[in-house]
Amino acid sequence: MSGFTITGGVSFSGAVSMSDMPPAPVVNTAAWFSGGAFGYGPSKVDRITFATDTDTASVRGTLSSARYGSAAAGNTTDGWFGGGSPGNVSTVDRITYATDTATASVRGPLSAVISRLAAASNISLA
Repeated sequence: MSGFTITGGVSFSGAVSMSDMPPAPVVNTAAWFSGGAFGYGPSKVDRITFATDTDTASVRGTLSSARYGSAAAGNTTDGWFGGGSPGNVSTVDRITYATDTATASVRGPLSAVISRLAAASNISLA
């Protein structure tokens, strides 16, 4: 037997707010990769889909220039690739996950030209 039965009167008072609801959980479905070893000069951005992780990564677009030794960070909608070599790069490229077939857009320079760096990000659900 499923469902429920209400007998008698039911009343509500006061307001019910959807803002009191907890945020929806973040579900990670894919990962993006770019860069590579010196001599290969890749600028392509590859994506793997977690549900089909036995498949080969698919090319989703390109960075603004070929580089290696860069760092990447992301949130729930976008990913940023910054710095790198050859010649130490200060460029920061952004990919948008929802439209990941296009070339990354240049979002601005780092404060200095640098390679072999690290990155971190935070995600706020509030």
